[in-house]
Amino acid sequence: MRELNLMYLGSDSSTDVISFDNSVKKHELLADLAISCETAVTNARRFGSALQDEILRYVIHGLLHLLGYDDNNKTNRLAMKKRQEYLLETINHEL
Repeated sequence: MRELNLMYLGSDSSTDVISFDNSVKKHELLADLAISCETAVTNARRFGSALQDEILRYVIHGLLHLLGYDDNNKTNRLAMKKRQEYLLETINHEL
């Protein structure tokens, strides 16, 4: 993930998820998500969450980026996290 982050985003650090928007048309969503399963395992243990929830959290986070959410400052990060956790809870409630 560190190599991908450096190659595509210019950041020499590891991350949990990277979104790649491959859409061609305006109202189309075609994308790839790179998810660090290693980070998911570590964070699931660290936070006492299920591995499935941690991976789903990364999928949601990546999709939110593709939909225009950003976490580049504290305000945006808090808003994005709130939306992410709401969606995770909603999905888990439906399962």
